[in-house]
Amino acid sequence: MTWPPETDEEKRAVHRRQLEGAPALAHIETFAPPPKPTLPLDPEAVKRLLALKAALLKDRGVRHSPESAMAKLYASEMASRVANKALQIHGGQGYSKEFDAERHVRDARITEIYEGTSEIQRMIISGNLLKD
Repeated sequence: MTWPPETDEEKRAVHRRQLEGAPALAHIETFAPPPKPTLPLDPEAVKRLLALKAALLKDRGVRHSPESAMAKLYASEMASRVANKALQIHGGQGYSKEFDAERHVRDARITEIYEGTSEIQRMIISGNLLKD
């Protein structure tokens, strides 16, 4: 999830939440990090392009381990960042099972472990870079 909140649940949570006796939106810096001086990239588009490149190489019968590792690493780490940001927006209530944010954090974390940890994906990527 990016700022501003995208789902109705996230929007309601931001409007309900209180920080230091004031509406959470009064503390916007908690939710919206300062803009970075880089070209904004659409994370979904990046994830899809990485996966499509790996799939194309596989279909052509070409070695695709580094490209697959990049796609897995990017997608799993982006999912964790998004889920953690949603949890932050929900505050302490985000840990409650009545909100989807709790499940999303669990699910995102397992994607960093399942199918090879992020560290192994980095080793595959860096090992390939060192070969070239």
